[in-house]
Amino acid sequence: MTDWLFSKKSGGASEGPRGSADEGAGARAWLKKTNDANPGLNRIVAKWFKEGGELPKEISREYLERYRAAAQDAIDRGIDTQGVQAQRIQRIDQVLGKS
Repeated sequence: MTDWLFSKKSGGASEGPRGSADEGAGARAWLKKTNDANPGLNRIVAKWFKEGGELPKEISREYLERYRAAAQDAIDRGIDTQGVQAQRIQRIDQVLGKS
């Protein structure tokens, strides 16, 4: 599911230039490992992004920070063609107090 969230089909992935691609790749790898170790977590995250509301207890600050890095990487690589990851970054920033 994590791979799909940042894929071309979801409007979140592609090839392209990026200064800190290692950070984005590392964040995606961490998210995949975390999601694999916690069945259902990716559905909880997707539901929260879609419906809003209170942050579920299963979603940690570290998870949001890593998700933000992966989403920013998708934007920087020119793959966020529909603005999905940009919207998610705005939501994450609100929760983390960055906006």
